[in-house]
Amino acid sequence: MGMPYLREPWVNPFSINIIDTLRKSSHSKEFEFCITLNEPLKIKYESIEGITKIFFTQEELLPSLIGDALVISASWYNEDYSEEQMSYYKNLMNEKFYDFIPDVIITFSPAPYLRNIFPDALVLHHEVSFFSRAPYPMTWYLDPHGMMFSNFSSLKRFEKEIKRMGLNNFQQRLLNNFKQKCQILLKARSPFDAIIKPQMKRFDYLALFPLTTIDTYCFYGKFKDKFKNQYQYLVYVLENIPQNIGLIVTTHTDFVNSLAREVIEYLKLKYPNFIYHEEFEKYYAPSQYLLSYVDVVIGVFSSLCWQSLLWDKKFINLGNLNIIADSNNLEDISGVLQKEFVNKDSILYWLLTRYTITGEYFHDPEWLSNHLFTSLQKFRDGGRNFNFFEPIDNDKNIFDNLANGLDEDIPHNNSVMSYRRQKKSYEDLKVNYEGLKSKCEGLNAFQLLDEMVNNGVDLFAQGKQNEAYTLFSKMLQGVNNIKSVLMNNMAIFHINNGNFDNAEQIFNALINEGSNIDAVRENLQKLQYLKQKRIQTTSFAGENQK
Repeated sequence: MGMPYLREPWVNPFSINIIDTLRKSSHSKEFEFCITLNEPLKIKYESIEGITKIFFTQEELLPSLIGDALVISASWYNEDYSEEQMSYYKNLMNEKFYDFIPDVIITFSPAPYLRNIFPDALVLHHEVSFFSRAPYPMTWYLDPHGMMFSNFSSLKRFEKEIKRMGLNNFQQRLLNNFKQKCQILLKARSPFDAIIKPQMKRFDYLALFPLTTIDTYCFYGKFKDKFKNQYQYLVYVLENIPQNIGLIVTTHTDFVNSLAREVIEYLKLKYPNFIYHEEFEKYYAPSQYLLSYVDVVIGVFSSLCWQSLLWDKKFINLGNLNIIADSNNLEDISGVLQKEFVNKDSILYWLLTRYTITGEYFHDPEWLSNHLFTSLQKFRDGGRNFNFFEPIDNDKNIFDNLANGLDEDIPHNNSVMSYRRQKKSYEDLKVNYEGLKSKCEGLNAFQLLDEMVNNGVDLFAQGKQNEAYTLFSKMLQGVNNIKSVLMNNMAIFHINNGNFDNAEQIFNALINEGSNIDAVRENLQKLQYLKQKRIQTTSFAGENQK
């Protein structure tokens, strides 16, 4: 329960957006919807009329006999659950669903018990695919076998068939053109030339190691007996690669400051090939720019592992991505780097044309409804074989949509965050300053920001990242403006009550943030004069920031 709302996007907006999309299709009358939520998500759920809602309490989902959420989720992910666990969840689901019998189930997490309970239902595992951050368009997948990074996904099951697919000249040109466009864009807009190019001279090779979040069932299920935190994970890699390989380390976009400054300083002293720069933290999704400089990517569950295919970079797999791996361990990294590159274009082509779904399709009512009907029919006719995956569209249209979806207005400053972090920034502000709103002019700004948040979330869910980021950037500016006004008013409140030291700290904090500096400096000068003269006042007339 450390992050109870971490999965809010699964409901708002992703699930709701699927329902809205299907309701707009010509098949709308054929759909009946049911949404299931745990307790934290029930609180955040933006209700939709006319659908069945099933809620689970924490006690129901995690009774003492089962264990905590991370442990049970990892057991579903690895499919090493006990009979007792399977029996409990089958009984719970049968009780909760009662007489609702689904034909298609879209799940955002591994749930093998659903196939046991509803053997005639097509279970589709759903999440964002390997494009989800600018400059790339938002993409999704619907996998009938398992989550994308698991050992039970279609990518694992059909590895041999995918690798055997060849490309004709037309297909190769389409792919080459898209790869080239991505490479040219990211190279031209990279903010890291001055940092990385000197490192290319220091080392024989450079490796990119994007740290992943460890409090997930994917990571725990793979490394529960090996790594307890990111530090152990990072040190393991540093200890197992030669000193002639520079290791460029980045943190997860949603957890930018996950490495403490003291840890970074220590690692730089102990490992001369550890490369980390604070400049990485200033930009959104910095790893995508760093791919152009490196020779190899080392990873587990990051989308950067897949993106290595766009750059023809070698990949050391520490997780379950055998399909694109040049090696599955660090011991032979030197040998991998010295070998010729193995072409993986057929894998990338299959992913982009059959597995990875852009917003142009996923939010098209007719495409999505037809896809679900066709997938269900295939499942009931012959199961979930390799032919389950058909081209999403004709190949040219697919690559045109991918290319047109690239955001050329990059790099984004890290203040243009994922919508989850932007929304949280705003919500935290409202909570922290709710009691001060009566002291601030123009409080209707909060209503305006509410609308901006909702519009931004909707745009993001539709895959319109560029528009969402622009809106979130304006929202963040508005948040900071309100914050500055409230902090300034609080400082004046402290002055009026004789708490000069507290007021001075607030003014200095505002100056450090660059908030309306002239007005703040003027107030600070007045304060310092008062402190000098030791004047106690009850009517300090400070200038409110607008």
